[in-house]
Amino acid sequence: MNSKIRKLRRVVSVVRELIDPELPLQQLALLLLIADADGEGITMPEACEKLRMGQTSVSKNAKMLSQYAEETAGIVKIKGYALIDSRPDLLERRRLRMTITAKGKQVLDKIIEGIEMHGSI
Repeated sequence: MNSKIRKLRRVVSVVRELIDPELPLQQLALLLLIADADGEGITMPEACEKLRMGQTSVSKNAKMLSQYAEETAGIVKIKGYALIDSRPDLLERRRLRMTITAKGKQVLDKIIEGIEMHGSI
């Protein structure tokens, strides 16, 4: 059991190193779900259903995983991880479709590489 726990801890460690030491598990779950969608991406309602999360939670986590701007006192700051992109769905424009960005793919490749260096789970 201890060796499996150590491997899981390594996964968490690699994710924390490459993305953010305080990355919430909900954001990681959403990132992996989007990455697993084979380039087609996933809509917000699909993500809500698959992750059993509410619309507000998925939307908030998607915002942090994407890139966005905030203005405070006339100063614009770019925030977010830029790992996913959200765009209107081609079939239903009111629905957002989330896809992984090139940066997101690179980060996931590095995470997988880091995990494989230390043995599979």
